[in-house]
Amino acid sequence: MANTTKDLFVFANLDGQFVPAGQLQVDEEGSRLIASSFAYGLRYLDRSNAQEVDPVALSLKNKNEIKGKRLIPPNSLKAFGGIRDAAPDSWGRRVIEARLKVPANSLAESTYLLEAGSDRVGALDIRLALDQEERPAHESIHNLSYVLEGAEKIEAGLPVSESLSRILIVGSGLGGMRPKASVRDDENILWMAKFPGNNDGALDVPSIEHATLKLAQLAGLKVAQTQLEQVGKKKSIDGQTL
Repeated sequence: MANTTKDLFVFANLDGQFVPAGQLQVDEEGSRLIASSFAYGLRYLDRSNAQEVDPVALSLKNKNEIKGKRLIPPNSLKAFGGIRDAAPDSWGRRVIEARLKVPANSLAESTYLLEAGSDRVGALDIRLALDQEERPAHESIHNLSYVLEGAEKIEAGLPVSESLSRILIVGSGLGGMRPKASVRDDENILWMAKFPGNNDGALDVPSIEHATLKLAQLAGLKVAQTQLEQVGKKKSIDGQTL
């Protein structure tokens, strides 16, 4: 199988707006990532509010030393931790695979990075070109029952009908194993809606997670704001991004 090299562009969300942060180059063989490198954009390094794409391998402590240089992951790793965190995990990958109608784990890492959309977890977005528009991937918080139905079908490995196709977008950028989706409320604030799993049985996982976060908050820990929603006969926990 031939090796391919792809040039991708990493955008960082600074003060609520995505700006180009640098160029990511990935070498792949089919679905296997072989190597990657990254170079910060010169204009990005000149920003006073620039944030590190990866705090370990792509530190901004000495900007002059990295200006104009292509950096590689440390310790012979194939990917940067910060960029890998911008890729969807188990659930988001299943959603992307369902949308593209391909077998599990059959896509290149660059495809998962590109297909996740701009409302993914974290402050990074990966795009094919500098002039590519932001790709919102969220649903209204009032449509949780509709999104839940689509999520249940994906978790069960069933095809998703055209009428439920929004789940193939709003759940693609999220990590973890449990079904979830990005939603926005009436004030346009982004939330992560986490749904019950098909195999939960009598266990009310959303209520347990909601109670655990409230307990952590009472203990003085900084946690996301959460609220519990009744969706038909099931519950959803909505967590606001920090």
